[in-house]
Formats: sequence, C-alpha cells, structure tokens
Amino acid sequence: MEWSAWITFDADGVRGTPDEPGVYEVRITPDQWLYEVGGSHVVYMGAGTTNSYTLRRLLLDHLHGRGNVLLKSLAKTHRIEFCHASVPNPSRVLSDLLAEFRRNHGGVPVCNRV
Repeated sequence: MEWSAWITFDADGVRGTPDEPGVYEVRITPDQWLYEVGGSHVVYMGAGTTNSYTLRRLLLDHLHGRGNVLLKSLAKTHRIEFCHASVPNPSRVLSDLLAEFRRNHGGVPVCNRV
C-alpha cells in the first residue's frame, strides 16, 4: 500500500484528494495523543468505501463538521494533517489498520472511539 504525503487538513488539501474509495489517517502535529500504550500523532482512521462515499467526500464532511465531531473539535486547537491510500478493499484495509493500532497502543485512535 502506498500512502500519500501528509496534507494539511483544509479546503485546498481536501480538494486535491482523489474522488475514489480508499483509506485515510488523520494526525495532530506537533503534539502526540497519549494512548494506553505510548503516544501517537494519529487520532483517526477512516475509509471511503464506495463511489458515493469517497475519500474526498468523507474528508470534506469532517472538515465542514458533518463527520466526526471530536475531529472537528481537535481542528480548532491543533494542526491537523491527513494522508490517504487508494486500495481495492478499503473496509478490510481499515479493519487491519485499526487492529494493528490497537495492538500497538492498547486501543483504537481517540476519534474512532466516538
């Protein structure tokens, strides 16, 4: 899987995101969130799973407050960036990413808990 570079979570950054299915991660910088096991910049993982619910559409929903409410709140106090990857089975890949994060940090990213 090939991830994009980290992109600023704003209208310009999201507009340049592919309008297709895939997975994405959202991080805060320069801070880390303290999890049960260590810290991580990653605060959310998501997937656009269909041609109607694409990477761009879901990220725009988050940006405009129609998505994850905790993520929108963090955007008011932190610098937020995201990266994405186009994958053939986004739901499965997201499940694997969340499982790996859980193994490494003792739980899922904070915004996935909402």
